[in-house]
Amino acid sequence: MGIQLMLEYFVRYGLIFLFVVVFLEHLNCPGVPATVVMPTIGACVAETKGNLFLVILISIAAAVFGSCVFYIIGYSFGNPILDWFNKKSAKTKKYTEKIFEYSNKYGNKTVFICRLIPVVRTLISLVSGVLRIEFGGFLLYSTLGISIWNTALISFGYFGLKTILR
Repeated sequence: MGIQLMLEYFVRYGLIFLFVVVFLEHLNCPGVPATVVMPTIGACVAETKGNLFLVILISIAAAVFGSCVFYIIGYSFGNPILDWFNKKSAKTKKYTEKIFEYSNKYGNKTVFICRLIPVVRTLISLVSGVLRIEFGGFLLYSTLGISIWNTALISFGYFGLKTILR
């Protein structure tokens, strides 16, 4: 999805578009690059003088909601769903094995750290569900990590554009 098309969708559908894109990314759907969308949306908000705080809040809510759904999928279907994801890509298998290793060693701290690392930041939800990590801790550490990541990406677009336009 090109940046111009994303901007057109954001202008047309507003925060609903942002919510859907971020939600789908946290379900690990291919072709939904929130890491590209969020800075672009931040730039768009700067240009239109929109509400930065509201945009960040919506992105966090969408990411947490998507993460919870992916956690529930992992919790409900366990290893068969994880095996299906691992068969799709050798890289995915490598990442999920590392997440398992670190989750067993560090527990919920792994959730927080993974939220700040591209690629594994969405896979941690599925693995956490498969491992049946305590949901309250998962939710807390996910929300903290997601908040940092999304705020940084959106702010980068928002303040980056404002700096360029000066």
